[in-house]
Amino acid sequence: MEYEHGGQDIDLRYGYADYKFSDAFVVRTGKFLIPAGRFNEYLYPEYLNKTVNRAYVNREISPSAWAEVGLQLRGRLKPVGSAVPFYSAYLVNGLNGDSGDGIRNLRGNARDSKGGNDNKAIGGAIGAEIDNDIKVSANIYNGKYTPDNELGLTIYGVSLYVDKEKFSFWSEYHGAVQESYNDATDTSLGTTDLEKSGFYVQGGYMITKKIEAIGRYDQIELDGAPDDDRSRITVGLNYLLAKNAIFKVNYEIVSDDRADPDDNLLGFQLSIGF
Repeated sequence: MEYEHGGQDIDLRYGYADYKFSDAFVVRTGKFLIPAGRFNEYLYPEYLNKTVNRAYVNREISPSAWAEVGLQLRGRLKPVGSAVPFYSAYLVNGLNGDSGDGIRNLRGNARDSKGGNDNKAIGGAIGAEIDNDIKVSANIYNGKYTPDNELGLTIYGVSLYVDKEKFSFWSEYHGAVQESYNDATDTSLGTTDLEKSGFYVQGGYMITKKIEAIGRYDQIELDGAPDDDRSRITVGLNYLLAKNAIFKVNYEIVSDDRADPDDNLLGFQLSIGF
């Protein structure tokens, strides 16, 4: 359950049931987080995320927290050497909105009630966990997203996460191809494919048992909205109060083509999970 913005937003981020036939075959149904990179499925909560703000790509292309209503098959296979393969495949209501909308604004189609898009989207992920501390995966999503059931959206990505005792390295790349009408008032004028992409690389080092230094570079390119193309360098320190509590101090250096050249940000955040 999410309660934020002073109570203006109250939402069920996810709620699902699993039936486990075996480690390799689990049936999941309900509203579940989409396996589109490790961050969206496991690490989006603020007390687990290592920076004050999420990477651009995790907001606008793989838009965490991204949950869908549907059916999913998932599982962990028998080890191959030191690697444990895993997979997921799903059928969901899918993202829904108007032609050319930002992907983040397409979320929330829990009951197919946002305008009549009655198509279903399909997707999945494959990956492996190596030596318990390295996780690699690739994911894809495809479906229609407009009420007229005509325009398609494909999102794809890869991720690499390494978490050692003192060192961590997180990285994701996501891209999207989004069909958009050239003129929404006259659909006979055809469509254009909007291509979007972004990535981040992030490293962390535990200076002491409680203090962690963090550095991240992330960037995003949004076809059809060039003023929103931007990159950012983030540096910071985290103080680990407990396993489920963290205090963060970040400084962000932002480069973009917007009117205000001074978009840098000093951020503080106290996050507690319970």
